[in-house]
Amino acid sequence: AIRALPEGDMAGMQALQELWLMGNQLERLPDGIARLQALVKLGVHDNRLVALPDGLGRLPRLAKLFAYGNRLHGTEAVRCLTEVSGSDEWASLESIWLEGNPLGQEAVARLLSTPPHLPKLGDLGLDL
Repeated sequence: AIRALPEGDMAGMQALQELWLMGNQLERLPDGIARLQALVKLGVHDNRLVALPDGLGRLPRLAKLFAYGNRLHGTEAVRCLTEVSGSDEWASLESIWLEGNPLGQEAVARLLSTPPHLPKLGDLGLDL
């Protein structure tokens, strides 16, 4: 099982369209994930992630985010989904799966009230 991804490991993968890291023991994703500008699908489910990196919102083609079964807790853990700094952030996101995370009521409420900046969002998986 992978426990960590070093920051430099993503430098040469700009053409990568899918990244599947599920079923490991990752506690965080490197900020360098924002360099994967061609990424369409990201599977980080069933890990030990405690937060999603802010850089995810800057992935222009990301359409599907699988982050269920982690340790995401509270509004800070999903800040990149609820606090958007630019109109182009999350422009392609169609599906987010966050079930099986101890998000808490405030984080769930913020996620449910956020969709105006997610114009293509059709699927949102949460535990209510």
